[in-house]
Amino acid sequence: MTVPQVPHFWRSSLDPERVMDVQVTHWQDNQQHQREDHLTVEEPLEIRLNQHSLAVIMRTPGHDHELALGFLLTEGIIKTLDDILLIQDGIDADGLPLANVVDVALRPSSADQHPRLSTAFRSLGKLWAMREK
Repeated sequence: MTVPQVPHFWRSSLDPERVMDVQVTHWQDNQQHQREDHLTVEEPLEIRLNQHSLAVIMRTPGHDHELALGFLLTEGIIKTLDDILLIQDGIDADGLPLANVVDVALRPSSADQHPRLSTAFRSLGKLWAMREK
């Protein structure tokens, strides 16, 4: 979970994973007032397929495995849950957990039939690859 290093921001006790409390300036009748407001947290999630980066999507944190499976299903990469060998939080080369990364391993028969991503996600993937160069 990433917490911005900005003064006056903190995670809310309402739901610390998904809600951030902030101080905002509110104007009413030409008068300035300070008040607390709640913001929904949005963070990137990298979906890896067989340990290779497939997509980075923005989401409200939580239920990352389910989101990754839904993404793979809607993009036609999997047809059923039987196509999945393993789904786990991403880990680095030293075996340490990576924040905001889900790694999905396909069964060998499913991996051989890996279809193309939709046009929108292929374009995003190209932009992401260009950014990393």
